[in-house]
Amino acid sequence: MSTTPAPWTSGASGESPPVAPARDELLDQLKARAGQASTAVATKEKRFVGGIIDYALINAVSFGIYKFMLANASVLDPSPSATALRTAVVFATLIGAAYFIGSWMLFGATLGMRIAGIHVADATSGAPLNGGQAFRRFLVLWFIGPLAFLVMLLRRDAKRQAWYDLAGNTVVVQ
Repeated sequence: MSTTPAPWTSGASGESPPVAPARDELLDQLKARAGQASTAVATKEKRFVGGIIDYALINAVSFGIYKFMLANASVLDPSPSATALRTAVVFATLIGAAYFIGSWMLFGATLGMRIAGIHVADATSGAPLNGGQAFRRFLVLWFIGPLAFLVMLLRRDAKRQAWYDLAGNTVVVQ
């Protein structure tokens, strides 16, 4: 019993099957629309909202750690508030690193970014962030974040990249 190849498979000569031009045009239009929707640079307002939400979350956790450490400080400690503050800063930095780096790598966005409807991607390829990009982005964000964001607000950059975006070669998109 001989079988003939299906019309959508290549024949014996290895040629591609003919495709109607109208279908090709439709697929190209759909791909272009999908690409435009997923690669539109995030507005400054959305970035601001996402940043404020994340800032509030991290500060609430830091304050909770500080209060916990202060309440459980040893009576023998000559400066319980200073010890509690140092401990809170260390824990807040570690928790912040885990939160930001983990969220960017696993989900492409932090909770604040997700609520604002934005995410972060590699500026060159649009791919998810790797560990190095997320770490560099976090370092600049953690130490000079508000200043870096303010500079982004004042710059005339089509990609609206803050210093932490430039450090990690990232872009925030809608």
